[in-house]
Amino acid sequence: MWRVCRFLVIAAVLIGAGWYVLVRFAGNLPEDATDDEKLKSLLFSMLGIVFVAGGMAALLWPFAGVIGSYFEGLFWAKGGAAAAPPMY
Repeated sequence: MWRVCRFLVIAAVLIGAGWYVLVRFAGNLPEDATDDEKLKSLLFSMLGIVFVAGGMAALLWPFAGVIGSYFEGLFWAKGGAAAAPPMY
């Protein structure tokens, strides 16, 4: 349970930081902005997108194990790997 809560906290921090960076730097860019200001806005927007994507990955990580174990149970035996038959 603590593991899921830890992933939720990490996801909330990353998504919140990403949205803050996106709103702060990608938003109100004036019409007469210089190329340096536009580049700075673009780079911070990319950083915000990376933060949001990392937060979403941290949010979905605990569920990936559940989904993976379901498909693993469909295709492989429950007792682990079966012994290979003799090749003679």
